[in-house]
Amino acid sequence: MAQVCPRCAGVVIGLKDCYGWYWDCLRCGHHITPPREAHELEVHQQHHKEHKRRIESHPDISVADWLQAELQRRGWSATDLARRMGVSRSSVSRYVSGDARVSEHRLELIQEIFRGDG
Repeated sequence: MAQVCPRCAGVVIGLKDCYGWYWDCLRCGHHITPPREAHELEVHQQHHKEHKRRIESHPDISVADWLQAELQRRGWSATDLARRMGVSRSSVSRYVSGDARVSEHRLELIQEIFRGDG
């Protein structure tokens, strides 16, 4: 049976990242996370708290400014980050310019990529 978006009844696709499986709606972009095991949920919540603490410690910097600074510091282009994320260059360019909001899931992915780069 095909998974359907609860918001718009659009088609969703199953994807997997370092945290496990999730679904994204192709029509409205809704991100759907399946129920997690207790340990998985605890780890995810801890990551969320750390992320929130990092963002709150720099309330004066926007995500777009932070992302632009991190790319510059590493000598990366939007294409470099897009390739590592598995998204289009235009998506990353919209994040960097502030024209698109970076979802929490994508922000966690970007942080994981940056942590791996050192």
